[in-house]
Amino acid sequence: MIRSLVPSMFQRRLLLLLAGVIAGVSVLTLQAARVTIVEGSEWLTTAEGTLVESEWTPTSRGRIFDRKGRVLAQDRPAFDVMVDYRLITGEWAELEARAVARREKRADWPKLSAVERAALVDRYAVHYREQLETLWVDLSDATGVSRDDLEDRKAEIKAEVQSLAGHLWTEWRERRWEELNRDVGPGGTEVEVTLADVSTPIREQRIQHPLVSGIDDTRSLRVRLIAERFEGVSLRLSGAREYPYETVDVEVDLSTLPPPLREEGVREVTVRGVATHLIGWMRELDRVPAGELLDTERRPLREPKTGAIDRGHYRPGDSVGGSGIESSREDILRGLRGREVRHLDTGEVEFTPFQPGRDVVLTIDAQLQARIQAVLDPSIGLARVQPWHHPTSDYPVPDGTDLAASVVVLDIESGDILAMVSTPSFTREDLEERPEYVFRDEVARRYLNRAVSVPYAPGSIVKPMVLCAAVTSGVHSLSTLIECRGHFLDDPTVARLRCWGWRPDEGKFHTHTGQFGRGLYADEALGSSCNIYFYTLGELLGVNRMKEWYAKFGVGEAWELGVGSEYPGVVSPTSKGEAIMNAIGQGPIAWTPLHAADAFATLERGGVRIRPRIDRSARPVSTDLRLDPDSVDSALAGLARSLNERWGTGHGQSYAEFADGAGFEQFIDIEGVEVIGKTGTAQANPIVRTVENDNGESETEVLRKGNHAWFVGLAGPEGRHARYAISVLVEYGGSGGRSSAPVAAQVVHALKAEGYL
Repeated sequence: MIRSLVPSMFQRRLLLLLAGVIAGVSVLTLQAARVTIVEGSEWLTTAEGTLVESEWTPTSRGRIFDRKGRVLAQDRPAFDVMVDYRLITGEWAELEARAVARREKRADWPKLSAVERAALVDRYAVHYREQLETLWVDLSDATGVSRDDLEDRKAEIKAEVQSLAGHLWTEWRERRWEELNRDVGPGGTEVEVTLADVSTPIREQRIQHPLVSGIDDTRSLRVRLIAERFEGVSLRLSGAREYPYETVDVEVDLSTLPPPLREEGVREVTVRGVATHLIGWMRELDRVPAGELLDTERRPLREPKTGAIDRGHYRPGDSVGGSGIESSREDILRGLRGREVRHLDTGEVEFTPFQPGRDVVLTIDAQLQARIQAVLDPSIGLARVQPWHHPTSDYPVPDGTDLAASVVVLDIESGDILAMVSTPSFTREDLEERPEYVFRDEVARRYLNRAVSVPYAPGSIVKPMVLCAAVTSGVHSLSTLIECRGHFLDDPTVARLRCWGWRPDEGKFHTHTGQFGRGLYADEALGSSCNIYFYTLGELLGVNRMKEWYAKFGVGEAWELGVGSEYPGVVSPTSKGEAIMNAIGQGPIAWTPLHAADAFATLERGGVRIRPRIDRSARPVSTDLRLDPDSVDSALAGLARSLNERWGTGHGQSYAEFADGAGFEQFIDIEGVEVIGKTGTAQANPIVRTVENDNGESETEVLRKGNHAWFVGLAGPEGRHARYAISVLVEYGGSGGRSSAPVAAQVVHALKAEGYL
């Protein structure tokens, strides 16, 4: 019996031992599975991080062209000055000093106390700190960047790297804590992990960073000499943004100017800041208004949700489109970085070439833009107050005052913007070197794109659209004559709602009915700009129809051109009286020069509105307003009479008082070209500022007041349909005919010079 029990007891022990082995192996197997399968990708990334070095190479930004292939913006070959992070922080001096101290005191070093070692290192560090100071002085001199700016850039780099390191160390601490305490059960003792336990230097603390960007070949040679003395300094090929058409010399034919300014020959004008408002400029990384997403947040290295790498991500030293097309087309122009990955374990190198940004083609003609900007240079005289600009001595802007202006030229067939000029303009150098010149002049306001960003009361230039609205709505017939008594209200002594031609003369009052000997037809009312006729149409249209029709012509709608801030326009009558005022472009209504050109182009197309565009890739969008055809014909006829009839408000004037031998002359009379259009004089709010008087009290100072001057017209070859809509606005220019019509004539000359007419 005893002999039979022995094998059985042995077997049981063997089974227990085997079970223990199996249990141990199972635990190890499960742990291995967890590490390789569950956390495999995480550990692989960590392992690869120690075996792989990668370097991103810059991309090349796309170009911006005008409609004729002229380069308006491009990257030029340039260099970035790269400096080791340890030089930037000053740590390099301490590291070099420590290395020398250990070498010089090799035998005694182990015996020295910490205080003695620190004192010894500090003694050697003096020399290296002096070398660092020399480095910054030399780099400032070589690059042309002030020492203060270098220090600011160093501080930015340190802040960015420290922020990144802090984020990573916190993440690593949390991950390490989870690893060490994963198996701690209830009541167990957790292992504490501090930041010091995981604060190993990150890659950004061991590499070079761009301290100065975009230096040219000449300066790069001087930096190369510095780099020979400091291993931590090098040059990296990059690109600096340049604008070849920013400054252009243009010849203005003086023989085409109004008689008081007319001379034989030409004058060369250096035009600065051509299309700056449209193309825009670059800015520093993450220099965004408060509340907006940082560039590095909008396009980080890894997409937060998927973890996918974005090769277009932003890195310290990058520049970003800051305004205009450069900003709105940033993701198109930017391109994708290249990448070089070196596997330290195998020596293998993987290279992904950079992908340049795509080009953007604009609809504008840069040379036409420059020509128009040249004639608006105050030295020519059209954008400077002249005695013949104002009919009376009470004009509030003194002679010789420079005037701001805007011009839009629209291709009627396509809706392409051929020119969009806003003066005074500025260059990117102005923006960098003297921002107060751009932003702080309260009258010039150079930063504004007056063509699309500033609201203006339209005045009489809206009358053609109001006519078409009234006839198309069925509230007025073209066969109906409207009497002009000089005043719209029954009481002629009330100063409101009078016709512009209401003037006392030897006890009599001139009216348009008196002028024509009867009531007015639509084309006569437009040609003579009779307010009473259009007050009547405003009353017939009423509040709701007035809003509806202005909206159809684009008021209240932005164009999304991508050139910066756009004022959508507004019309908001709340009473019959305000609707009546809206009919002559006054009251609660405002739009921009682009609205005006857009509306007149719509008339020429017979009521088809094509949304203006400035990017050639933008899809054309058209809407048929279904205007009454006869009303359109009548409106166009009225615009023709305005310029071609002697009594038309846009016809011309006598210069005999201002120029010897000069009699009456039409504002726009150019051989081979037919121009029709409408002038307008619109009430304007004054430009004011608050100042402190001698008594320490605040009071309002008026900087500029008066009326804005408009001309909007249609131009084409003689005897054929118009091809171009032209809108001119001269701020506080007074009379539309005297101030804006002569500018429009020069725009037509520019169109001829560039082969459009």
